[in-house]
Amino acid sequence: MTDEQSVTGMDRFDDHDQELERNRNSRGRGRLSPAERRRALVRKRRTYTFLMWVLALLALFFAWAAFGMMMRIGFLPVFDLGYSWFDSHILYFFGVAAR
Repeated sequence: MTDEQSVTGMDRFDDHDQELERNRNSRGRGRLSPAERRRALVRKRRTYTFLMWVLALLALFFAWAAFGMMMRIGFLPVFDLGYSWFDSHILYFFGVAAR
């Protein structure tokens, strides 16, 4: 096999890949009816809304934990926001007790 034949063979594979990509794109969003597009948009918005709520809850949890750790090292004054309950029932982590 010469270099010319191998290049020609690779060109054939590239053309095939480009044709597959074109077919994949034409079957995608271009063929959806307006009602299907709206349902897909609503579904996407609901998913993003749910993920934003999860992110907000995680941020609150990590802020709560950060404040507890700052109270433990003495950076903030001790104010028990459920840290003693967490230490006694789940895992001894904060070591914060109301004085």
